Amino acid sequence: MDAAVWRGRAEALPLADASMDAVFALQALHHVPDWEAALAECARVLRPGGRLYAVESLAPFLDLPPMRWLMEHPTDRFTAKRFLEG
Repeated sequence: MDAAVWRGRAEALPLADASMDAVFALQALHHVPDWEAALAECARVLRPGGRLYAVESLAPFLDLPPMRWLMEHPTDRFTAKRFLEG
């Protein structure tokens, strides 16, 4: 089994269509302004049956006063429902 790491824009992955068995997005997509395009790119590069593994901070958590005080995050982030619809 091979593993690889690339650096690039989430909205324009440097990978061929249907070329990956898995895509990992760990606490990253909520920082991408066009996160829906990033999700579409994940879907594009996944082979049939491939999986997206995502761990995300959702809007209700990011909107808590301590989170706003401790860290700067975009203020228009997604809810769980909106993420799954994206």
